[in-house]
Amino acid sequence: MTLRDKLLYVIIDYGSAMAGVVGLLRHSAMRRDASTARCILGGIVVSLVAVIMQMRKVKLHRNFNHNDLYVIQISACCLFYKGGRLLEDNKERIEGST
Repeated sequence: MTLRDKLLYVIIDYGSAMAGVVGLLRHSAMRRDASTARCILGGIVVSLVAVIMQMRKVKLHRNFNHNDLYVIQISACCLFYKGGRLLEDNKERIEGST
C-alpha cells in the first residue's frame, strides 16, 4: 500500500489469502473437524459481504454510511476466532509418524 492507496489492492491481497485458506479447509471440512471449517468459511463469507458493502458504498441513512456498515466485519472476526479456538492438531497422525 506504499505505492497505491486504493481499496481494490487491499481486497486483492486479502482475497488471495482467503482463497488459500479455503483451499486448505476443503480437506478439513470432510474430516471430523467440519465445524472448524464451517466457522472459518463462514468468516470468509461474512468478510466478503462486508467488502461488497464497502465497495458499493451502501448507505442506510445520511448519517449511517458504508464505513459504519463495515462493523459487519466484526461478525467475521468472531467466526474466525471461534474457528481458531476449535482447531486442534491431528494427534493420531502425529503420534503414528514417530
